[in-house]
Amino acid sequence: MRSDTPPIPLATIALAAIVAACAGSRPARPAAPRAGGYDVHSEGRIPPPPPVPEAADEVVETPLSPESLQVESAPPPPPEPAAQPDTAGTVPGFRVQVFASSSRVVAERAAQAARRRLGVAAYVVPWAGLYRVQVGDFRSREAARGLLERARSGFYPDAWIVTTRVRAVGAPRG
Repeated sequence: MRSDTPPIPLATIALAAIVAACAGSRPARPAAPRAGGYDVHSEGRIPPPPPVPEAADEVVETPLSPESLQVESAPPPPPEPAAQPDTAGTVPGFRVQVFASSSRVVAERAAQAARRRLGVAAYVVPWAGLYRVQVGDFRSREAARGLLERARSGFYPDAWIVTTRVRAVGAPRG
C-alpha cells in the first residue's frame, strides 16, 4: 500500500515534540532581586532626587552702594613687570636636551644625574608646563654634536640638540 503523501522528515517530528513539551510548562517566574536592593526591572529608569533639607538660617541680603565700597579711593594695582629672560652673560648657542618632566623635583634629580654622567653643566629650563633638562654650552651646532653622540650612546638615546641662549665663556655660573 502506497500512500500519496510524502514522508515527514524526522527533524520536523522532533521539533513538534519540543514545541509541545514547552507549551505545557508553566510561565517563567520574575527574577529575584539581587543583593544590595538592585531591581532588574527598574533598568533605565532614573530615581527621583533625594529631598533637599531646609536651610537652618535665612540669608539676609544687604544692599551695597558705591559710597560703602569706596571704589574711587582704592589705589590702582601695581603694573606687572614684563617677563624678561635673564640674558646677562649669555649668547645665542646650542645645548643637548636629555630629559623633560612635568615635575620640577624629578627634573632637578635628572639634571644632577646628567651632570654626573656626562661631566658638563646641566640646566633645568621651565617651558610650557614642563621642566626640560639641557646640558652643555655650545656656540655652534657642530660643537654640540659631540656631546649629543655621547649622550645617545649612554643613558639618553632620545637626546637632541636645541637652540637657546648659553653661558658665555668666562661668565659666572648661576
